[in-house]
Amino acid sequence: MNNEEYEIIIKQTWFKLLVDGVSKFYTKHEVLEKYVKLLETEGFDTYSFDCNDWENVNSFSDDYRIKITKGESMSDILSDKEGYVFIFKNFEQFFINHFKDAICVINIVKNISREYLLFGKKLLIFLNSNGKTVNKKLVQINEPLITPIRMIDSDFSEDTLRRKKEVKERIEK
Repeated sequence: MNNEEYEIIIKQTWFKLLVDGVSKFYTKHEVLEKYVKLLETEGFDTYSFDCNDWENVNSFSDDYRIKITKGESMSDILSDKEGYVFIFKNFEQFFINHFKDAICVINIVKNISREYLLFGKKLLIFLNSNGKTVNKKLVQINEPLITPIRMIDSDFSEDTLRRKKEVKERIEK
């Protein structure tokens, strides 16, 4: 990759989102829609999952098989698209009601993301909530195998400023 290609890649929405992990938590639906539209223009397919339909981790696996794999192998299901966006609607409620299963689902999709990378594809997971209050425990999970899930409720410039301020405050403490 030359410098020119690098400069193009770092300006892509998917790169800005993936730089600190595959999972993003959204509470504002309009922000979610904005990023999904941007990602679709960059060549991403979008799939929605309603976590209210899940009773456990097996429910997610069944949903994934029906919507995505349809019984095909990984190499057969991956199209010529740049990548995939999975939107988990009502994930916060699933997390509250089925904590261990929710942790397993997060780990499974992170593993799926790694598998997609083997085929040159990207996967972003948006954990969406209909509630006004975000379960703080979700953002601060201390389970092994899980990287922190970043909250994004604004555009990149506002989000970057907020993150810089948070880092500065932590340093000053």
